Amino acid sequence: MKSIFLFIICIFLLSVNKNFAQKQNDMIIISDMDNTYKKTKGFIGLIDLWNIFFTKKSYDDIPKLYKNLQAQGVKIYMLTNQTKFSRKNTLKQFKKDGFTPDTLIVRRLFEKGVKHKTKNIEYLISKNETSKYVLIGDNLGEDSEIYQSMEKKYPDRISAIFIRPLKKKKQVPQEQYKYTNSEDIRIVVYSLMYPDK
Repeated sequence: MKSIFLFIICIFLLSVNKNFAQKQNDMIIISDMDNTYKKTKGFIGLIDLWNIFFTKKSYDDIPKLYKNLQAQGVKIYMLTNQTKFSRKNTLKQFKKDGFTPDTLIVRRLFEKGVKHKTKNIEYLISKNETSKYVLIGDNLGEDSEIYQSMEKKYPDRISAIFIRPLKKKKQVPQEQYKYTNSEDIRIVVYSLMYPDK
C-alpha cells in the first residue's frame, strides 16, 4: 500500500514539473546584441567597428541573467544588425561568457537594419504561435521604434519591452521599461513567469 502511494505521488510530481517546464517554455526573449549584451559604445564609428569585430566586452550581468533564464526553460534569441563577418567574434564572446543563445540571427550585408529586425521578429512570432515574447534592446538605434510597432501588431504576444537608455536626448516611451542592469529586467520577467508568487 505504501509503495502504491509513493508511486502515485511520484507520478503527480512528474506531471507538475512537466507542466511547469512547459509553462516556462512559453516565454521567448529576443535580445539585441550591441549596447544590450555587448558594450559597443555609441554611434557607428571607427571605435564602434573595432568593438564589433574584435572586442568581447559584455555587460557583466546580462550573460548571467540569460543563462539563469535558460535554466528555467526560457529561450533566448539574439537578433543583431551585425553581419556574418562579425559572427566568428560574436561566437567567441559567447564562449568566453559561458553562454549559448538558442538562436543567433545576423543581418545580410546590404539589408537595412529595421527591415532585418522587423522581418525576423515577425517570423519568430509566427513560428511559435503560443509563446509570449520579451524584447530587449537600446535606444541608440531603432530598437524602441521597431519593438513598439511589433507590440501594436501583436499586442497579446509581446509581454514586455526593455530599452537601455544610452542616448539621453531620445526618450524611451512610457510603456517600455528602462533598464540599466539585469536586475531591472529580472524583476519584471520573473513576475511574468511566476504571476502567483
